[in-house]
Amino acid sequence: MVFLAVTAEKKGLLGSEYYASRPLYPLARTVAVITMDGMSPFGPSRDFGIYGTAKLDLLDELKTVAKRYH
Repeated sequence: MVFLAVTAEKKGLLGSEYYASRPLYPLARTVAVITMDGMSPFGPSRDFGIYGTAKLDLLDELKTVAKRYH
């Protein structure tokens, strides 16, 4: 599991592009990417979105685990 905090995203995803071109582990071994972007300044939110080619089974697993803590 890799936790990655990238910068310069508003200027063209520079941090993400840098990591993608120099990954710590081969990108072919990457199972999922969870992005926490655009946090609400108005408190907790229940919004959840899937963009791109996300695997729906990962969403199902995430929901199952989240129910244990809520």
